[in-house]
Amino acid sequence: MRVILKSGVLALSCETEAEQEALAAWSDAARNHVFHLDKASARGAALIDLGLKADACREPINILFEGGDPQWRPISNLAHTPFTLRGRFYASVEGFWQGLKFEAEEERLRVARLWGVAAKRAAPRGPPGATFIYEDQVHARGGPEHRALMAQACGAKFNQNAAAREALLATRERPLTHRARRDSETIPGALMADMWMRLRARLQDATGIGVQDLAKPEADGRILYFARDRETFGFMSHFHPAPIEIDGETWATAEHFYQAQKSFDPAYRAAIRAAETPGAAKQLAARPDPRRARRSWFADFAQEPRADWPEVKLDLMRRADWAKFTQHETLQKRLLATGTAELVEDSPYDAFWGTGPDGAGLNWAGRVLMEIREKLRDLAIPTH
Repeated sequence: MRVILKSGVLALSCETEAEQEALAAWSDAARNHVFHLDKASARGAALIDLGLKADACREPINILFEGGDPQWRPISNLAHTPFTLRGRFYASVEGFWQGLKFEAEEERLRVARLWGVAAKRAAPRGPPGATFIYEDQVHARGGPEHRALMAQACGAKFNQNAAAREALLATRERPLTHRARRDSETIPGALMADMWMRLRARLQDATGIGVQDLAKPEADGRILYFARDRETFGFMSHFHPAPIEIDGETWATAEHFYQAQKSFDPAYRAAIRAAETPGAAKQLAARPDPRRARRSWFADFAQEPRADWPEVKLDLMRRADWAKFTQHETLQKRLLATGTAELVEDSPYDAFWGTGPDGAGLNWAGRVLMEIREKLRDLAIPTH
């Protein structure tokens, strides 16, 4: 079999019938997969299968009841996913939510049996009151207690309904979004998606999915979480969907926060915050280099990142990682479970944060994580 190298393309040319059959079988098995080219030596290299493109690239999933992928429909609040909460039956989370808008108990019982569009349209006419009563307690509409009730309903649904639970766990580590035609004012789509991801993390922790063998690194004593060990340890990535709050501002990922600090321009920070994925945020933050600044905010607006960026970027990433692992209990447990294993971001593209093309990079991403891990262990900081 011949290997042909072209710009941006690695082609395989079969020379025998047996090679054609082997390549056909391999390509069928690897359809829609992503591969990492690992340069093993000066004489050869290997293509390492990182898994399905959607999982490996952490492609976001927009959870919608109508117009979305049917595979994820059971996650939606409108889905017919029966559960009970505090002794009452509900056909859907939407039925629970809309029922809170009624004062009369018989109306709440009626709406509790609804799902889909019928549940969504069950809300009473006119603007809702500023407060409502649930189990003899007065709650402020749209306040923390109101949203906590929604979290309880969603938690009951995913714990009790197998179809909903399996759909949520099947999203693995992919970011979840909820972009509907009309966003809710009480629980905006971003908060709803964050709620689902938090519940997913708890289910993964409870079922062992995503935390298996965390304390058992490879024989070389290292955890290489960019490529080799990504499936289990991908939560260490700055791209991992774990919203963080710093200085009163919430960011979708550690990467979003980090890239937003490259400029003090409010318009720039708003653009980074609105980036749909951490990869998009990183692209927007690229320096205005005409060779690789496609879609760069700095290139579009003829600006430069802050002058002291090389001096402050490491401490800013420390702040982002500290927030991530102190504000997410499950992630903190996973990090601490790695014990004393050396953490390595085996990225061949970045010699500062990763190991670089020759494997001799500074690995500051992994080193910061080990700093955080040691600090958490020493301080025994309480989780949120």
